[in-house]
Amino acid sequence: MNQVSVEPWSRLARHSEPGSVTIVCPLEPENPDRDLIRLRLRHQVEQAESMLTKAGIEPDIQRVMLSPLHPMATDVLSVPREGETLFAFLSPTKSEVLQLDIKATARVSVASHFHVRPLLGDGRTPTRLFILSLSDAGARLLRSDCFGTTEVDLPLSRENRDAANGERVRPDGSGSQSAHGTAGGPKAQTQGFGHEQHDDIERDVWYRVVVDALTEALPSRQECLVVVTDRVHQGAFAERCEAASIDAITVAHNPSGLSDAELAKLARPEVVRHGRPDPEQLGAQWAAAMNDGRCLLSSVQIAQRAAEGRIHTVFFDPDAAVAARPGDGMWEVVPAGESGTIDLVNEVVLATLEHGGETVPVRPGTLTRITGNADCSVAAIARW
Repeated sequence: MNQVSVEPWSRLARHSEPGSVTIVCPLEPENPDRDLIRLRLRHQVEQAESMLTKAGIEPDIQRVMLSPLHPMATDVLSVPREGETLFAFLSPTKSEVLQLDIKATARVSVASHFHVRPLLGDGRTPTRLFILSLSDAGARLLRSDCFGTTEVDLPLSRENRDAANGERVRPDGSGSQSAHGTAGGPKAQTQGFGHEQHDDIERDVWYRVVVDALTEALPSRQECLVVVTDRVHQGAFAERCEAASIDAITVAHNPSGLSDAELAKLARPEVVRHGRPDPEQLGAQWAAAMNDGRCLLSSVQIAQRAAEGRIHTVFFDPDAAVAARPGDGMWEVVPAGESGTIDLVNEVVLATLEHGGETVPVRPGTLTRITGNADCSVAAIARW
């Protein structure tokens, strides 16, 4: 399964070339009728051919550009059975075809840039979330976003790292037997922080250590955090997070032995089930930032601040585009369809993600409800 890393995503977002084709095809891996998927993809290829002809791209160039999709569009046995969605980014000089576990709406577009924002998903889950794997064997923090799932270092001191990874800690801070066993010996029979009543104080110290590390590792305490842990730890650790003002979703599941990808697959549906902030909540966030003078509506100004790492949150319409080209020290918005342009909304989203900001896809009309501006493709809250 292909994973989108920062570098190729950046190249796709910033690629500028006439006749750049974006095809997004839901694969419906659980649907046994693979011929239906083949017919959908063939129809999309035919749409792209028609649009390329209107854009003045020669038939010979079209055939070469779309050739990576021809086997899947003509032979049912070539239709992928893995991944939620097929993403094809094709131009006269670039070709990227990805199968990703991201739900996205079918689309075909031809422009001077690729439409990469479907890689951010359908807006039902955050563009990034953090996952804490918490078990008797230890604690691990992961970050999952459109680039894949990677481990994040928990900033623990040497003593606290022992505690977070199963070393028994007495209230005075001294250690005793490890959950992993003694040096050179097998894992101890007592499972680190088990069910015994005398372990309660030690477990509470362990929870405090991990929560303190989380407050340093997370960009903010309002990040989307899913804690995957068994029922022994679930309730008490959730209380520790709440006391530290960390907004966490807890999932009762033993994370031991699960891969990073399996943890992400377990966590994301929980985020959907708990729901994303509704427009009223986002509107309240916007209003609070407005009082601080941190709200931005100009796409050019937002792009400049995003490049400087000064955007905290960007709201954007996933289907909107703003054509722009570099001007005198800043971006210049130009009519759609001109050559040598990029999509400024793509640029804003990419720069915000690269600097650790949050990107929030919102449905059409929601931006107007949040900002009160009827003509708005992108809006942002600055860090300062």
